[in-house]
Amino acid sequence: MNQRQGIRGEKGITLLTLVITVALMVILTAAMVNNSSTSFHLSKLTKLQNDIEMLNDRVEFYYVREGKLPLYKDDSPEYVLKKSRLSQEIEGLAASDGEDYYIINIGLLKEEANMSDLNYGNKWNSTSSAETDKYIINGKTHIVYYVQGINFEGEMYHTVGKNI
Repeated sequence: MNQRQGIRGEKGITLLTLVITVALMVILTAAMVNNSSTSFHLSKLTKLQNDIEMLNDRVEFYYVREGKLPLYKDDSPEYVLKKSRLSQEIEGLAASDGEDYYIINIGLLKEEANMSDLNYGNKWNSTSSAETDKYIINGKTHIVYYVQGINFEGEMYHTVGKNI
């Protein structure tokens, strides 16, 4: 009997303290997972922006030097995408954009710089207009778009500076 009273007299962790500690750990873990998920998606968006900025520079340099855009064949239908078809994939294309969009021939730009550093657009040499993992450029405004886009916080981003 004396031994039982001795156990009750010892101080230790109560069940309530244990439950509160576990609850706090769960809350902190959930916050960390949410932050890492946001960071991951933000890094994808940043990579897209870096790709498009690099492409803009390379396309501009090529255009000044060659007097034309780095395209496959300007009049070949498999490399020309119409605005009406793209509006299904890229909502809100700029009103100032012309009707024709062209698949950028990254191969022509590889001579200019190390374009293997692109994070997206690895299907640039695909002739399929249904392929979305490629970069296109508007023939009138020279705005570069990534057809597939990146989803960040519920918004789709296809180019730099605006969430279209």
